[in-house]
Amino acid sequence: MLRFILIALLILGSTKLFAQSEVRAEYEAIRAKIKSAKDDARLRYQLFHEQLALLENTEENDLRFQTFLSLATYWKRQPNGVDSSKSYIEKAMELCSQENLPQLLWEAEQVYVGLYTSFGEYDSAKVHINKMIQASRAAGDSAGVAWGFAELSLIYYHENNYPDALTLALKSKDYWEKLPESKKSAFDPWTALASVYVASGKPEAALEPLQNIIDNALKKESYALAAQWSLQKANAHRLLDDSTNMILHLKDVLTYGKQANHAQLIGISCAFLIDHFIQYEMTDSARFYENELNTHVPVVTEPYVLAQLTKNRGAMAVLEGRWDKAIEQYELALEMYENLKAKGVQQEISSKLYEAYLQQKDYQNALKYHLLHTEIKDSLFSKSKIEELKEIELTYNFDKQRISDSLLTVQKNRELKAQHELDLAEEKQSKNLLIFGLLALGLLIGFVVFALVRKRRQAALLDAKNQKIQQTLHEKQLLLKEVHHRVKNNFQLVSSLLELQSKGIEDEKAKALAQEGQNRVKSMAFIHQKLYQNDDLLIYFEDYLTKLVQEIAVMHGKELDVKTSIQSNNHSFDIDTAIPLGLIVNELVTNSYKYGFAETSKELSIELRKTEENTYKLTVKDNGKGLPPEFDFVKARSLGLRLVRRLAKQLHGSAEYSNDNGCVFSIYFKDTETRLLAD
Repeated sequence: MLRFILIALLILGSTKLFAQSEVRAEYEAIRAKIKSAKDDARLRYQLFHEQLALLENTEENDLRFQTFLSLATYWKRQPNGVDSSKSYIEKAMELCSQENLPQLLWEAEQVYVGLYTSFGEYDSAKVHINKMIQASRAAGDSAGVAWGFAELSLIYYHENNYPDALTLALKSKDYWEKLPESKKSAFDPWTALASVYVASGKPEAALEPLQNIIDNALKKESYALAAQWSLQKANAHRLLDDSTNMILHLKDVLTYGKQANHAQLIGISCAFLIDHFIQYEMTDSARFYENELNTHVPVVTEPYVLAQLTKNRGAMAVLEGRWDKAIEQYELALEMYENLKAKGVQQEISSKLYEAYLQQKDYQNALKYHLLHTEIKDSLFSKSKIEELKEIELTYNFDKQRISDSLLTVQKNRELKAQHELDLAEEKQSKNLLIFGLLALGLLIGFVVFALVRKRRQAALLDAKNQKIQQTLHEKQLLLKEVHHRVKNNFQLVSSLLELQSKGIEDEKAKALAQEGQNRVKSMAFIHQKLYQNDDLLIYFEDYLTKLVQEIAVMHGKELDVKTSIQSNNHSFDIDTAIPLGLIVNELVTNSYKYGFAETSKELSIELRKTEENTYKLTVKDNGKGLPPEFDFVKARSLGLRLVRRLAKQLHGSAEYSNDNGCVFSIYFKDTETRLLAD
């Protein structure tokens, strides 16, 4: 009988193991589908839930834990997904507590910190990391303490607080170096040290941490990571004016990029190497790396790399005396850098085109690019001044905050010391009362009265702490509004600077262009003003359009003559949609006021409606004479209409023009959520 029972138990155990292996095999098959569907967010979400359904009523807790963390990471990358991400991390932590899985709980805590950091919630991340450091110290876990200091260092690095970031990174390094070799592979402090040293202007100190990162990546055969940090080391040598070592590490980037089959890294390294050798007129070396690029990356798609290569080809043509080819490549590169909004490189290329056209004795085009070079130079100067003012303001606010925090810390220390002394006094008093309480009943009654008074005092202290918490919450809510208020003020500062600058311009056309720029800045300032005024951080477009049209009307002196109709069905948008849409309305309404109205009655109509789910149509119409019949909206070269077309394209939409007893512009676009899903 016993033999049969043992055989039955063996059969049941084998059946269970077989079922577990089947579940794991099916789980891995779904995981492979998830990896292949990296560009399809909805499909990946469905597959994650298929994994959870598969694991239901099984004991595969480690797989269930990993799925929860995968869903947390998925939601972290979605708009407004922070709450969902937190809920899945909490599910993973709850599973660890229920099933007694402390080794997995630490991993969940690390993901929690990464979530806070990725959403810029640095204060919450600091609180969480400090708790983990305290728990690690209590448990004698030096690896946890070292990891905590490294993470805190990176947070202070993101806050541009480089002195504190460096102090924490060095503490992490001290703890890490004392760890046994078996625990050192889990993480290292080199990323934090290298990042802080480069950012704080100490590239020489960054060289050793950078090399350690590269060596670790090569040990793990992670060639793409080795290439990325080799690029950082090449940049550090560039900052040290060490071109020899810079070239050596750029060649390392190319080597590791080939091993990783990473087209972007191959393109970047070849582009920089070609540029360097062209500067020193080493055309053979430049051609060698151009051939390397063509061999390993036949089609370059990365915009910055493509623009740099086109610029390099123009420089190569100059060295060979082929001025027509140089002009062709430089003009292509200029257009690319315009799209990339790289003003500094545009300035350099416009100067090269000026010299090339002089060589061709084409003085008209030479003058054109000379004027463009001057215009870009002036705009960069103005931009640098504005950024300098912003930097001064940010530095002042940062120093002010640090002083405030220091004073608060001193005050807290004093309060803690006073509280400690008070606690000691109370303890001594309690002992005395206990001794004398044995002598008489009257002293016992006095002790009871004292205890009641103490309880009331604690209740009063608790009420005071609750009031302080409520006050802190209110201050944080005000802080968010203050951010939008400051942005609005900065836009107004830019608008005022443009207005002041335009007063010194005598050329009417230039003055009009400055006025148009001021109008565009105002339209964006209105957006941030509305965000500051609204609690839900959305722009309600009917109110916004009404105010914007009123401002434009006042500017053109026609506020009493134009009959304006605005219909928007009270649609609301977030800032990523509201700013481009506001700029489009500004351009079209300004055009109507400047050119569009008839001499008699003047009518302007703005309609915003939803055509289908998540798709909208904006119509701006006036009753003027319209544009000439031969007008081609697609080929229009005016800055305003080009801006309208590009902004419509940015909103994943299109812009159309028709003449129906006046100009009719129709803009089709999608909201932010739809655009993100499409991307």
